[in-house]
Amino acid sequence: AIEDDAFKSVTVTGSRTDVGTTDNVPSAAVIKNADGDNVTDNYDITYANGTLEVTPKAATVKADDLMKEHNAADPTLTATVTGLAMGDEADVITYPLSRDNSGTPEGEKAGSYTITPTGEATQGNYTVTYETGLLTIAPKKGDVNSDESVDETDIQIVTSVIFSGLYISIADVNKDNVVNVADIVTICDIMNPVFVIDF
Repeated sequence: AIEDDAFKSVTVTGSRTDVGTTDNVPSAAVIKNADGDNVTDNYDITYANGTLEVTPKAATVKADDLMKEHNAADPTLTATVTGLAMGDEADVITYPLSRDNSGTPEGEKAGSYTITPTGEATQGNYTVTYETGLLTIAPKKGDVNSDESVDETDIQIVTSVIFSGLYISIADVNKDNVVNVADIVTICDIMNPVFVIDF
């Protein structure tokens, strides 16, 4: 350029919202001298395109922590999606959910079970990270049966014995080793307890 001549403006067109590349196209440059006069016509201007690149945005799918009571139906498994661009809905990312030991007797015992979301690592405009949650199955209170007696030899009666985080507290055992309580709770499957039995 001639001394004191300078580019004052140039128009660049190019737009992209999805992942990928597109051209940035320059045009309509304006060159002015020190006095502010437009001297663009004094120049033979060559334009070279640039590149606009849109890279994937990070998003996270986190399985929600849920709870149910022993022997109740599983709640609907859900997850929370974070990191989406403004205007995008959660359904732009797909992710089936499953939980450990679903539909098996083992999976109905009181305790915690991992909920796992799965899906493609790249979905549309996002790179997706998946995080697990927990389904907690709470012990169920036993049903009251006023006519039942429970033999100590069958249930190994003790006071405040801990079984895998659950407890049985039996206040009175008679001399015949048989518990007879008006509001006794029926005990089931004592080797794999799923009831909190409180007398």
